[in-house]
Amino acid sequence: MNNMNMRVNLSNAEVVKCDNCESTSFEQIYEIKKLSSFSSPTGEDMYVPSPIFRCVDCKHINDDFRE
Repeated sequence: MNNMNMRVNLSNAEVVKCDNCESTSFEQIYEIKKLSSFSSPTGEDMYVPSPIFRCVDCKHINDDFRE
């Protein structure tokens, strides 16, 4: 079974709040990560976008959202 087709009931899911201001609204932004030539599949330095969520109201990024 393809996991993308699973139905999920969000009625029991916890609403995530900003650790700083307790807002429940977030937006997706990107951090840019740099891979050294030693880690990169091309053998050259690479910049890779990494999606992350931040609070719409205060721009804080919860620690749980970081890798």
